[in-house]
Formats: sequence, C-alpha cells, structure tokens
Amino acid sequence: MSRPPRISFEGGIYHIFARGNGKKTIFFNDDDRSDFLAQLKNATARYKWLCHTYCLMNNHFHLILETLLGNLSRGMQFLNSMFAQNLNKRKNSVGHVFQGRYKSILIQKDEYLLEVSRYIALNPVRAGIVNDPKDWPWSSYRAIAGLDHKHGCLHDDWILRQFHEEKSIARNIYIKFIMDGIGGKNPMIEVSGQNILGNEQFVNEISEIASKPNDLDHLQKISRTLRRPILIELLSGLSSARTKKSQIADAHWQHRYSMTEIADALGIHRSTVSKMLKMTTKKKS
Repeated sequence: MSRPPRISFEGGIYHIFARGNGKKTIFFNDDDRSDFLAQLKNATARYKWLCHTYCLMNNHFHLILETLLGNLSRGMQFLNSMFAQNLNKRKNSVGHVFQGRYKSILIQKDEYLLEVSRYIALNPVRAGIVNDPKDWPWSSYRAIAGLDHKHGCLHDDWILRQFHEEKSIARNIYIKFIMDGIGGKNPMIEVSGQNILGNEQFVNEISEIASKPNDLDHLQKISRTLRRPILIELLSGLSSARTKKSQIADAHWQHRYSMTEIADALGIHRSTVSKMLKMTTKKKS
C-alpha cells in the first residue's frame, strides 16, 4: 500500500506516532524521556504548536499536536532529529533511531480529539505495563488529571474546558472519562484513507482539499474549517429568537457546520434550521 500524502494546514490537529527503528527501544531510561520532552517543549515554542496530549512508551511515542502555522513536517524533523542526535551521543552510537517517517493522522477537533486523547492516555494500560494510567509517569495524563506538575510542552486548557470551566471539577470528570475508556473501542479503527479521522463531511472536505494542494481558495476554506469554534460553544447562551437565528446563521455560513449538525446540537428538526437560515438570508439580501 502506498504511503498517504502529508496533509498540512494552519490549525490542523494531528495524532502523531513514531516507532524505534526495527521496533527497537528509543527510551532506555528517564534521561531519554526527559530529553524528548525538553525537545518537544523547544519545538512547541519554535513552531507555535499546542501539544494537547503525549505518551512516551519504550519503543514509540504518541502526541496530539495542533499546528497553528501549518508547519508539521518542519517541526517534526526538528524534534526527531534533535532527540536522535542526543540519544546517539548518550549511547555512543550511530545510525537511525526511528523507523522511517513518523505517522500523522489529521483529527477533527470537536468530535474526535477527546477520544484520541483517551486512547493515548490508556496506551500503557493496553500494553499491560500498568493497570491504571496514573501509574505511568511518562504520559500527560497525570498532569491533566492534576496529579503532577504540568510539563512546559503541554497545553491542557482545551481538554479541561470540554469537561467544566472550573479546573478542579474538570479534572475529576476527565479522570472518569479516561477510566471509562478501559476496554472500550479503539477510535483509530475509524481512520479513513490511512490519515484522516472525522465524520463523513470532514473526511470528504479534507480529501477534496488534499487533492488540490495548490488551490489557494480551497486551502483557506479548509483552514477556516479546522480552526472553527466548537458547535456547542457557538450555540450556547441563546437568550432570544433573534440571537438564535443569528448564531445558527454564523454556525452554518461562517463556520461551515451542516444543518444536520446544528439541528442535532439544538435538539430540533433539520427543516427548522433550514427555515431559520432562509429567514436570515432574506433579511441580509
């Protein structure tokens, strides 16, 4: 099977996975893992990334990265190269550290980021290393759960805000969310075309844009889609019919949410959303 092309956009969110060459160990001790996180911190600052989740195992690592500038490839080359150089120096070794290029899966943020973050947090449990993710110190789980200090590479604000505005409450809900995933389904089985994880509309839009890499209009369109606010946030606090129509119009026309998605979020029929959109369109025209 041929390798899928890289999909890189401003505001893109990716599940990153890289394994040691020949599946060999890349993290031999705590110094190796500490150095990797230090290089990850350097990369997040240098390339304006947000790291939402990480987990370092013995022969591979997982990351969730949000690339505000669409520079994933350059940043990953920096990260992996710096870590590999340092590791070879510490081991007095030469040669490749990683097995080929890293794997990246573009994620639809509002529907799949939390599920993938749970999948990554539970990686040590699935591997049989620990029974509880809190017992694995080289994961972002402990920091997001409030059990440890947050490393400088980690941005946990978005994940916690999905559970509650108050961090202490959010952390308790987050812990339950992660633990409820033990033995649950693997979200990665839904990956489309080897490198896209999202609903049908998202997959179709990304696939279309990826087939036209030099089309500026399409790139701008998908960039807006990737960076759009979460739908439930757009539609929250609707205090009047006029406000509701305006917010629905913004969600559909500006942020490209479908009428079905809006209807499901509000618990109303799709035809009702359609009527509201027609009314706002007539008003603007």
